[in-house]
Order: sequence, then C-alpha cells, then structure tokens
Amino acid sequence: MQRMMTGFKNLGVLFAILLAVVIAAAPLATAQTGGSDQADIENFEQVPMTDAQVKGYIAASPRLSELFDRMDSAGTNPDPKLDAELEKIARKHGFNSYDELENIGSNIGFVLSGINEDDGSFREPLEVLKEELAAVQQDPSLESEEKQQLIASIKESIELTPKLKYPGNVDVVRANLKALVELFQ
Repeated sequence: MQRMMTGFKNLGVLFAILLAVVIAAAPLATAQTGGSDQADIENFEQVPMTDAQVKGYIAASPRLSELFDRMDSAGTNPDPKLDAELEKIARKHGFNSYDELENIGSNIGFVLSGINEDDGSFREPLEVLKEELAAVQQDPSLESEEKQQLIASIKESIELTPKLKYPGNVDVVRANLKALVELFQ
C-alpha cells in the first residue's frame, strides 16, 4: 500500500479515487441490504459550501477521528451512544446533522482532489485522474499486478467522477487549504 501511495503526485488524486469508490459502493450496499440501511448510505451530493462550514468541519475533525477509532474497535457491535455523539459533535460545529457534516467533508475532499498543493491552482478532478492514469500506465517502476490494480481503480474513478458543480467551493477550500492539508495528512 505504501508503494501505491508514492505513485500519486497529488494527494488530491487519492481523494478522487476514494470518493468514486464511496459513490460506487453506496448503491451496492443498498442492494445488498435490501434498502434497510439506506438512511446510513449517503450518495455524494455536491453542495455550495460556506467558509463557516469548512471551518466547522476542520474544528470537528479531531474529535471525529477519536470516535471513528472507537467505532473501528467496536467492530460489528455498533454503539448507539457513538452515533449520538457524532450528531452532537456535528451540531456543536454548526451542522444540522452528522450527515450534513459528512457531506461537507465529501465536498471538501472532492475539491481538494483538483487542487495542486504547490501553487493552489485548480483543475477538474476528472482531468487530474486522466493525467494520473497516463502517468501510471507509463511508470516502469510499478510491478505488473500493482500497476493493473492502480489502472483499474483510476479507470473506475474516471467513470464515476462528476464535474465540479459549484466553482465557488474552490475559493472556500483554498482559503482553508493549509489547515485542510494538515488535517488529511
């Protein structure tokens, strides 16, 4: 896994791939559960973001990380108290619900996937993925199996990645870029 990560020139490409996997997994999970967990499965929805929402997400993230660690250690025995705590944290940081906070996080990640950390320029995440696909295809240092897995992941992401709907989100993310990059590293 570490070697795969070093193949990416832009941390944002990883966000786009992860986002596309989440988007693809949502309908599958709904189908597998017969729709009973549909409330828990949120499709990525682009929304216009405010500076306050991005700052609220940043402020909530350290506490959310702690809760996610506790949830992971709980395994298949989810604790309803943790869910209630997620909602409480979301409200404390200006969100109506944890789902809203989570969606803002997805929107932030999506925008970050198109931002060049070196100069702050933005390109559509889809274009970044296409460039990364070409780079992986031409990289002789990757082992064949690893290369094929990366190519398949990137191609799937390309198919699922939408165009940016709200260009103003780029400015909001750029204004908080330093804190967001630190948060996601």
